[in-house]
Amino acid sequence: MTPRERKALMIMKDVKAVDIAKWLGVTPTCVYLVRAGRGRSARVENELAKRCGTTRGRMFPAVASAA
Repeated sequence: MTPRERKALMIMKDVKAVDIAKWLGVTPTCVYLVRAGRGRSARVENELAKRCGTTRGRMFPAVASAA
């Protein structure tokens, strides 16, 4: 899934980066960077995937295959 597809999925599922950031105790910027593929955090990736109703491997395919 590309960063643009991840953003679209979050919009469709009404998933807010700010809410995830508060829940995980990280900054919203951290969530945005992970969503855009410019940063990596297993916790953020897992939470994004869970709230969007998919798996981490499907939402972040390059990351999952490297881990």
